[in-house]
Order: sequence, then C-alpha cells, then structure tokens
Amino acid sequence: MANSLTEQIVNLVETKLAGITVAGGYASTVLAANIHQPPTAPQDIPAADCPAIVVRHLGNDPRWHLRGAEELTLEVLLICLATTPALLAALMADVKKLVYANPMWNNGTANLARRTWVTGERQHETEVSEGVVSGSVFVSIVARASRTDPTSVKAV
Repeated sequence: MANSLTEQIVNLVETKLAGITVAGGYASTVLAANIHQPPTAPQDIPAADCPAIVVRHLGNDPRWHLRGAEELTLEVLLICLATTPALLAALMADVKKLVYANPMWNNGTANLARRTWVTGERQHETEVSEGVVSGSVFVSIVARASRTDPTSVKAV
C-alpha cells in the first residue's frame, strides 16, 4: 500500500534535512547532519554523531474541506543537536532556511503541501560540559489530501 500524504511529506522533510550541512553554511558540502527517527531519544545520541537532527511528527489536525478534500495541518518537531552552541545556532539556522526554501515540499513530480512555516524555535538549557547542546524548531505544514485516496494530493 502506498504511503499516506502525511508519511510522504514527513519522509521528504527527512530526505531534505539529510542534505543540510553546517560547517560551511546552507547547501555546502563540508559536514552533513545525521537524521534520527523515533524511537531514538535525543539524549541517547552521542557527541560523535553530532550534528544531528531528530524528526518527530507530532500529529495532524485534519479538517474537512470543499470538493472532497481533507485539509491537514502537520505539526513537526525538529530537534537539533550539536557539540557547541555556535554549531547548534548554525544548524538551527540551516534548518529554518531549508523549511523556508521548501514551502510546498515538491517531491520532484508534485507539490505535496500548500504552505509551510516555522511556528517557533528555542535552544534547550544544557550544560555545555555535557558534550551535546540541543534546540528545537517547530514547523507547521498544510496539505490537502483526497478523502477517497489519502495517498494523493487534492487540488481544489
């Protein structure tokens, strides 16, 4: 069975995040971030794996829409981990640039979403001596799926 539209979008977010590099800035090829999915807990990621991003899909807020569509608001939490506060700031900046560069999450053949925005960000209080510092970027993505085929985008 094909993946739901929600799964397709989250997978595309993970794929695009895997291309983030932080040492030389956005779209550089110096140092790639590692992508981790639940059940990996951020506190279980060693400093050797940093920079890293943990992707958590927090859920959907589905609403019926006109003409056989269901509008979904996906809430995605991107937990960024790095070994220094400066590297964390660079990683979080690159995550936000990537989100703003992909407002419709095109998979190469179609736009999967209607719009995307960063709803918030924060750096977590962490002892730098612990070796890993972290922060979160909260993202909302709006998409419209067909009520009869949850794997397809519904144009309205």
